[in-house]
Amino acid sequence: MLTFESYSPIRVRDKKESAIWITLLVVMSVLLCAAIILATWFGAGALFGPPEGGAWWAYSELPFPLGEMFLRFVDDTHWEGELTADCVFGLTAVAGGGTLKWATGEYRFGEDGEGVPSLDTLYIKMDVDGWDLENGSPINTRNVSLLNANKVPVPNGTWVALEPDEDGVYIVRLALTSSGDSGEDISNIDLSSLTFVWLFKPNPETEPGYDRAAEQKYLEENGL
Repeated sequence: MLTFESYSPIRVRDKKESAIWITLLVVMSVLLCAAIILATWFGAGALFGPPEGGAWWAYSELPFPLGEMFLRFVDDTHWEGELTADCVFGLTAVAGGGTLKWATGEYRFGEDGEGVPSLDTLYIKMDVDGWDLENGSPINTRNVSLLNANKVPVPNGTWVALEPDEDGVYIVRLALTSSGDSGEDISNIDLSSLTFVWLFKPNPETEPGYDRAAEQKYLEENGL
């Protein structure tokens, strides 16, 4: 049976200690709100700005540690997405003996392909059947889809038209729309946390192609 002892000590905080506790609660609340806002902004494919001056590649990631991927425009007509080896999707690909390349397709600037990068419309599509241009191994593209300008997944093989902003930056989005070897359709769920988002600003004064040294330098400089 519980009883109340009249002599039980009751500790009353003084004004200074109460002020400290109130301050700590306010600080913790602010930090919690900031975490929620940052997760909302950056959780769905972190929006890292394009390298200074523009480049023919860009970097994006899903919420840690799911996926980290480079978008590369490897020549005048082809692009690809390559996972990093230390993310979950990358480790899965390596364990299965496959390639880190997860997406590939064609692109052009302008309707006729004679447009100016960072000025004209970027037309881009995902190949239905992809191949790693470096070693010739097949790329399984069926689990991912490009999103159109309205952030809606489109069937692989469909061209997507993307306009640059006033700074010449295109936003390219790639979502995981099916899962597993069975290709279970998940495009009807919220894709926000399963979408890579690249801010891509090609430099019209340079040629498309690989620049792994620049990519690694970018990761190191940004603590990625």
